[in-house]
Amino acid sequence: MGSPSQLSSGSPAIAVVSVTYNRYQPLLVLLGQLREQNYDLEKLDIFLVDNASTDDTVAQVTKQFPEVHIIKNAENTGVSAGFNRSIQEALSAPREYKYLWLLDSDAEVEANTLSIMVEAMEHDDGIGVAGSSVYDPHNRQQLVTAGLRVDWQHGDIPLFIPSEEEKAPLLDVDLIPACSMLTRATVYQDIGLWDNRFPLYWGDTDWCMRVLRKGFRVCCAYESRVWHRDWSNVVRGFGASSFIRDHLRGALLYFLRHDPDGRQHGVRHLLRKIYLKAALERLTMRFSYSDAYIEAVRDLFAGRFHHSFKEPSQRYSTSELDQLCAELKALLPAQPTVLLNQIADRERRHRIKRIFTRHFDNISWVEIDPEQPPGGVWSEYRTFKPRQLLKHGGRILRGFRRPDLNVCDISTPLMYNFSAGHHTILLDENDNGLAVHTPVVSNLGQMLRTIFEGFKAVYFDLPRALRQSTELITAVSETEPAEHLSVVTHNDRPEY
Repeated sequence: MGSPSQLSSGSPAIAVVSVTYNRYQPLLVLLGQLREQNYDLEKLDIFLVDNASTDDTVAQVTKQFPEVHIIKNAENTGVSAGFNRSIQEALSAPREYKYLWLLDSDAEVEANTLSIMVEAMEHDDGIGVAGSSVYDPHNRQQLVTAGLRVDWQHGDIPLFIPSEEEKAPLLDVDLIPACSMLTRATVYQDIGLWDNRFPLYWGDTDWCMRVLRKGFRVCCAYESRVWHRDWSNVVRGFGASSFIRDHLRGALLYFLRHDPDGRQHGVRHLLRKIYLKAALERLTMRFSYSDAYIEAVRDLFAGRFHHSFKEPSQRYSTSELDQLCAELKALLPAQPTVLLNQIADRERRHRIKRIFTRHFDNISWVEIDPEQPPGGVWSEYRTFKPRQLLKHGGRILRGFRRPDLNVCDISTPLMYNFSAGHHTILLDENDNGLAVHTPVVSNLGQMLRTIFEGFKAVYFDLPRALRQSTELITAVSETEPAEHLSVVTHNDRPEY
C-alpha cells in the first residue's frame, strides 16, 4: 500500500481506520485481506490504534504488515476513543482522504467489499455513510443484518434482513455498524467525532444518528459483504457482565438523547426489560449478570459513562473445577447425586466426570442431554403447567427430590436452576467457575425486590435523574458533544 503522499487523480484516496486490543490473529487475517482488495492499493493507507495490547499485536503487525501506521495507546481507552484517535491521525496525515473506512479488527472482508461501497458513494453525494451487509463467520452464507433500523417505541434496534421485495443495491437504514463503515471525511467536519461517553458500544449508533440529522443518507450497500460476530456472542462466561453493563448503559443514553418525540417510550420499555432480566438472572444463579443490568442503570442516573474494564462486582471470583470439588467435599454427602445440566459437549461431560471421581466415590449421575428432551421428574422443572403449580411450589420450598449438586454452563441459563439442586456450580467454557448454595427462597425474594426496583426506576428515579443529575442532563442534551468537534483540517498537516 502506498505511503501517505499527495494524490494526483483517479480513484479517491481512502484511509482504513481500526482499533485493536489483544487479538492479533484475526487482525492479521484482516490485514491480509486488505492487500487483496480490487482497489488501487496505492490509494489505501491503514491507521491502526493499539489499545495497550499485552499480547504480540504490535510486533506481529510491524513484522508482517510494515505499511500499517500503528498508533500505540498507553492504556485501553475504549472503542470510541480508539476510533477517534485513529480518525484524527488519518485526517491530519499528509494525504487528503475523501473517505474513511472504519473496520473492526476481527472482521473479515472479500475482494470487492470496499469497491462496492465506494461506487455507491461516488454516485450520490448525499450519502454520508455506506456500510456492508454483515454475515455470520461460522455460517458464511447466513446474513446477520443489512444495516439496522431503530424501534423507538420499544427501545430496541432489531437486526434488519430485507425481504425479497425490499432487496436493492442500496438500502436506506438508520445506522451502520462500524465493523465495516465507509464515511466521507467531510462529514467529520460537519458533525465531529464519536462521543466518548459510548466507550465500548453504541458509539457508531449515536454517530450515524447525528449524520442522519444533518441531512445525509445512511445506506447499506447490500452486495458489499463483511463477516463479523454479533456483540452478544463475543464474550461468554463471567466476563460478559462487564460488556453487558457497557452495552445497556449506552443503549439507555442513546434512546434518551435521540428520543424523537420526547415521551421516552423506548427508554421506559428498555428499563422495564432490563429489570425483568435482572430479576430472572437471580433464578439462573448468574448473579454477576444481574448486578451488571442494575449497575448499568445506576451508572446512567449518576452520569457515569467511562468504561472501567472491570467486573461490575468483585464478589464473584472463579476457581478451577478441581478446586471447587475439593471445597464442596465438606458440604456434600460422601456419595452425592450430581446433575449434569445440559452440558452440550460429550467429551466435556466425560472430563467433568473424571474430575469429580477424583474427589467423590459412588456418584449418582443424572444427565440432561441438550440434544435430548429431559424426561421423568426433570421435565417437570421445565414445564410449569397450571395443574402442577402447587406440586412445584411444594418442591421448591422443601427441596424435594433435588440432587445434591447441579452443574451447568453459565452461557446457557436455565430457568429451573433455582430449584435443580441444593448446590450449583456455574462453569465457563474453560471449566472455571463458582459454586453457590442454591438459596431458593432468597432468590425468589430478590427477584420480587428487583421487579419492584424496576418499577421505581421507571416512574420515579428516571424523572428525578433527568431533573437533578447534571452529568446526565449534559449527556442527553449534547447531541453534538463540543469536546469532540475539533477535527484537524487539511492545512498544515504533519509529515510522517
